[in-house]
Amino acid sequence: MDVSEEPACSNKKVDILFLLDSSSSIRDVNLKKQVNVVRLMIRRFDVGPDKTRVGVSIYSHEYLPIFKIGELKTSAEVLYNMKNVIYIGGGTKTGKALEKVRTQSFNIDKKRPGVGKILVVFTDGQSSDYEKTREEAYLLKKSGVKIFVVSIGPNIDPVEIRDIASEPSKEFIHNAATFDAVMQSTEILTRKTCAAPMQSTPKDQTLCNATQPTDVIFMISRNRFGQWKTNKILQVASELIKRLGAGGPFQIGVTFDECPADQDISVGSIDDTNELIERMMSVKSRPLSSMFRRIHEDIFSSGGSYSSTGGDARKVAFVFIDSSVELDERDLSDEIKKVLLDGISIYAVAIGEDIHMPLLYRHVAKGENVITVNSYDTLKDSLPSRFISRICTRAASSGFFSL
Repeated sequence: MDVSEEPACSNKKVDILFLLDSSSSIRDVNLKKQVNVVRLMIRRFDVGPDKTRVGVSIYSHEYLPIFKIGELKTSAEVLYNMKNVIYIGGGTKTGKALEKVRTQSFNIDKKRPGVGKILVVFTDGQSSDYEKTREEAYLLKKSGVKIFVVSIGPNIDPVEIRDIASEPSKEFIHNAATFDAVMQSTEILTRKTCAAPMQSTPKDQTLCNATQPTDVIFMISRNRFGQWKTNKILQVASELIKRLGAGGPFQIGVTFDECPADQDISVGSIDDTNELIERMMSVKSRPLSSMFRRIHEDIFSSGGSYSSTGGDARKVAFVFIDSSVELDERDLSDEIKKVLLDGISIYAVAIGEDIHMPLLYRHVAKGENVITVNSYDTLKDSLPSRFISRICTRAASSGFFSL
């Protein structure tokens, strides 16, 4: 046998479940690539009733076992039955899938006490039930299951990935730019899976027991968004305030934009029809840069009226953005640089699918400080847990927040 074909998990007593992403963002072609990755990994496992046992399930908004752990006795049987993996499409309820893994897949056989349990989760996006995802991942890890996460592409939420995976993250998170790149690094992933280091049981975490004083300002372009969208944002801001608590370590404020002055058209002041229409259509809201100028010069300035905890407080600006907000305006980058130099961290919530994300990353925020939300209708369900997981578990950093 070729050395490259020797099992990487020789004589290992371990139960491994592969959880493949079959949501609509994946598409059938990328599900097949996940299957190919798992097939390559299984070829290097020492599969047997008293050695490595393998199970495979898929998930989207539903959870579907393809074959259960230990149901198939040889690697040949496992490889043959991989053909039963099907594409189902739909949403991404990772939390629901993890609950099924915990209560069914790793809770059906008590005959192999002390055997290691490993879950390998594939994902190319973000869950629609993040709070449940975080909770179920915690419960799995607490029960002794080691969780590897294979995250693919640019749309994953790095904080959510860390919440799911076991620690240390560098051992249990496998990032890849594309599904083809995962296939090229299968050997590395296989060896990490088989040589999974012992993990300590994670400690219970309070939701938001931060001790560092923190000033949080919510920035809302009310005049640009309109009443319905603004009400949706205010509803989710209210939920965030309930979770953070107003007072104690958190002091919270809200700032709105104001329309430029002198845009009213007095009755009868313009006789020319075309001029009247042109004036009416040229009415504008203040640009986003003006809001950042306000928090730089007033709201978070020394002695500013909104800053209640003084110079030692962590300062966080939390801005809501949709496709109506201009991200290529001339002064935006300069104003944000001033805000960052003042030590104010910027978090952005990007609402909807039509936002020019490269401009958002370039001019407003980057990385984990961006939360992308599918729509205003999903804002209240999606945002609070993701926000809390960032602002309560680590110091805010300048960058971008995706939901």
